Amino acid sequence: MGLDPLANCLRLTRERPVKSLVSDSAESPRFMLRPDLCVHFDNQMLAILDTKWKRLLPDEQNAGVGQSDLYRIQGIPVNIVENDPGQK
Repeated sequence: MGLDPLANCLRLTRERPVKSLVSDSAESPRFMLRPDLCVHFDNQMLAILDTKWKRLLPDEQNAGVGQSDLYRIQGIPVNIVENDPGQK
């Protein structure tokens, strides 16, 4: 028996554009968000996995963590999950 019925419902995608951050005047998508992994269950996104690592530098301002690092961390959940009515 095992996980066969569950395995048929689960799908994993990687580095696939999920959503654009903005569109230009011609409605063309710009700045695509590409999380590292997305887990889908019955064709609905179940989880977004975006891996990050950074060597902290205690002698630098903010330990070497830049504003762009924080934007990336914030951008994926807000723009993919919170703004997608199918994901609530």
